[in-house]
Amino acid sequence: KPLGGGNTFEKVLESVRNGTPVVLIRGSGQASDLMADAVEIQDKLRTIQGVDDFSRTSSDASMSSMASGLSEQTAQTEQSDMEESHMRNELIQRLLLNDPDDEWLQADVHRVYGLKHGVHYKKPFDTIVEQVIEISLCGLCQVHDIGKAKNKEGHLDLSGSMLMCALKKEVRNGKRWHQLLLLVVRWNHEELLQNVLGKLKLNSA
Repeated sequence: KPLGGGNTFEKVLESVRNGTPVVLIRGSGQASDLMADAVEIQDKLRTIQGVDDFSRTSSDASMSSMASGLSEQTAQTEQSDMEESHMRNELIQRLLLNDPDDEWLQADVHRVYGLKHGVHYKKPFDTIVEQVIEISLCGLCQVHDIGKAKNKEGHLDLSGSMLMCALKKEVRNGKRWHQLLLLVVRWNHEELLQNVLGKLKLNSA
């Protein structure tokens, strides 16, 4: 069910703490975009570190090592989007580091994501930062990008994003890839089916 409104961060955090996976719709604005960007940054960090893409990791240890991996993504984006993408990446890195001496963080987050205290969140900004960090680390969120999904090139449709959420929950609960194959087959999503079969092939090699 939709989790929007003035307490979006709290609602999403409550859901993932209860073990409920969440699809974050990037492009719907404000809080959702902020959480989606943070989750995607953490996913890329896990890939750079060579950790399983559904595993949890710490945000504090290797934030500086993220730059090389993120630059590859930036190089593949359209020229018109590169500056905004780079700006958001840098801002999310600052948020995940949560440096108490970063006195401009709140103003920059408000400016870039259009957040307003009392409208999009009601608790102190420091609390929101802590909630976003926990959400980004939970391993139960899947980003669905409205704009990119329209292109159908390397991006999951909404059905695929929902299935990915279900898979993340099962992996988090200790399921193996061969146990998830039936779920993917029943969902009838060709792209993710090929992905799971590829993982099974690698694991059996």
